[in-house]
Amino acid sequence: MRIRNLAGRVPPLFPPFSLFVLTTTSFVDQVISGDCLTVLPQLPDASVDLVLTDPPYLVRYQSRDGRRVANDDTDAWLVPAFVQAYRVLRCGRFCVSFCGFT
Repeated sequence: MRIRNLAGRVPPLFPPFSLFVLTTTSFVDQVISGDCLTVLPQLPDASVDLVLTDPPYLVRYQSRDGRRVANDDTDAWLVPAFVQAYRVLRCGRFCVSFCGFT
């Protein structure tokens, strides 16, 4: 499977969300990285064995040098993202979501 990054670059560790378009329908043994609200709707129902996500914690995080995490100030993406994750997961498979500070 090839994933084409329309921004023409490798996404940084904490992207403001890159735009990806899947160029094949074969998803076997593939790792797909991108904005979940762009990528997940392109996947067939019950086609994924694992969703691994580290979403923004909705705490308006700002580093000492002023950097922010995209979508950390609104929860508008939250329900649509997890609805899509649920839709693509096969029965009995897993969604692992990191959430919170300790």
